[in-house]
Amino acid sequence: MKLDTVAARARLEPRNEPYWMRLASGQHLGYRKGTKGAAWMAKWRDPASGQRHQTGLGDFAGTPPAQQFDAAKKAAEQWLQHVTKGGTPQILTVDDACKRYADKVERERGAKATADIRRRLAQFITGQPIAKIELDKLKPQHIRHWREWLQDLPTVRNTQRSDSSLNRDMTVLRAALNLAFAEHCVMSDAAWRSTLKPIGGADKARTAYLDIHQRRALIDAAQPDLQPFLRVLCAIPLRPGALAALTARDYDKRLKVLTIPQDKAGAGRKIQLPASTAALFDAAAKGKLPGALLFHRSDGAPWIKDSYKHPFAKAAAAAGLSATAYTLRHSTITDLVSNGVDTLTVARIAGTSVLMIDRHYGHLTGAAAAAALDKLASM
Repeated sequence: MKLDTVAARARLEPRNEPYWMRLASGQHLGYRKGTKGAAWMAKWRDPASGQRHQTGLGDFAGTPPAQQFDAAKKAAEQWLQHVTKGGTPQILTVDDACKRYADKVERERGAKATADIRRRLAQFITGQPIAKIELDKLKPQHIRHWREWLQDLPTVRNTQRSDSSLNRDMTVLRAALNLAFAEHCVMSDAAWRSTLKPIGGADKARTAYLDIHQRRALIDAAQPDLQPFLRVLCAIPLRPGALAALTARDYDKRLKVLTIPQDKAGAGRKIQLPASTAALFDAAAKGKLPGALLFHRSDGAPWIKDSYKHPFAKAAAAAGLSATAYTLRHSTITDLVSNGVDTLTVARIAGTSVLMIDRHYGHLTGAAAAAALDKLASM
């Protein structure tokens, strides 16, 4: 079928079935002429399975009629090259790729671990212009425009987005696109390989620290139902969300072992508690059923971020301190590393990687190393 000239296409009768032009064995360029317009498409027959695949290419209405055939043929050849080299025949948008990524994480790690990913996708991708762009049409300028929009977007506290926040918020899109590339849903990662690179040096060593006296002052200034929650955060380097989710069944009173079923990193862990810390959990678990929360508000509701951040800020202000709940985790990790606990043990207790401990707290091991070298010199 001749489709390469405007005159040839004008002579075709309108019909639902496309007119096909052979490009190669099993590969065709199609043209559907309707009463209200026309559209181009491509189809491919898999020689191994015999299965036929077809995709729409668009109407190329913005291209001069004399150039539409060349534009459509080029688009068809790109798609055919992709599928014949093992790529998926389906054309995915950025939004499709993001949903595929979230679904994969949920299958592997569960719905709870995926909640933050889906929240970021809904907040930063869905509904944005970039979401509707097909992966094979994604260009670096699309990514740059989205990145600039995200960088200028105020945070929930109506402040300018920091470099570390920008890095975290870009991570989901980068992971989704990388997965699509790895699974041959798109032929190239050139559109985002450099434009989604994280800002270097954004995650600097953490300096906010409360000593033991400041932590006691913070606890004393807090409202009564928040105090047990804070005491544990001052005793173990837990994430506030992980502590808030603990139930009575997670604490073995006989063995003094605390189980963290799931944390930010996804995997659970067990912590052997010293007597002083175990006493905090003994008091919290007393008289409770296995499924009851260990630490909660006076009305029985859990200490989620939105419920503890304002009482915490109030207590910190009353104690003359500048801190967040996460400062307590940082402070306990700082004390452990400074007191010579090896970074592997600290990482296991804190539920993070040795790399993260080394990156943010490695400078604190200097004193312990110097003391060890001093002992060697005295031998």
